[in-house]
Amino acid sequence: MTGRVMKAVITEVLLEAAQKYPTSFGTYDAHAVLQAIDNIEPSGCKEKDCIKQFYCTEQFAYVFELASDGSVNEQVLRLDLFRLIQPNKTHRGGFDFTGGLLHLFKHFRCDGYHLGTYPSSHNLSHPTDIIGIVIKCFFQSPHRQIEGEKYFTTLTKLDDQNELLCSFFPTGEINVYFLNTGYFPNEN
Repeated sequence: MTGRVMKAVITEVLLEAAQKYPTSFGTYDAHAVLQAIDNIEPSGCKEKDCIKQFYCTEQFAYVFELASDGSVNEQVLRLDLFRLIQPNKTHRGGFDFTGGLLHLFKHFRCDGYHLGTYPSSHNLSHPTDIIGIVIKCFFQSPHRQIEGEKYFTTLTKLDDQNELLCSFFPTGEINVYFLNTGYFPNEN
């Protein structure tokens, strides 16, 4: 069920939810986004906290990179739908996804539909493009280690006009990292 749900949300459900419930997206409300997703891919939950737990807990995938010699890169990327929902720091009464793909989707839209909590201006041809973007950031962009911190950041050129800054945190003492945040640093 776990892999099926995450795959379904990214490949089919998110865009359909944005199309059927456009007023749930781009309004700084992570709970509204989750409810729209749940309307399309029912979790079986009736309460907001149950829906949040269903989509947050155990909805992830691991990404491994193979070197040309067949060995596995020691750093592993963990893709989560999201890690937390927290109050929005700049929009009173709003809620944001923290970490994961749904956090990053706030910066993107597809076919004119916002895919996350913010009104966005960066286009994706399909929501699955976000996975390739995060993989490119993690495995192909130089890592900038922050002195005294466990996390690292990457700055990745997406096109002639846009660079995406992402930060990745380890899940513990092992080399499995999750996406903490991503944003376009040249935007106000």
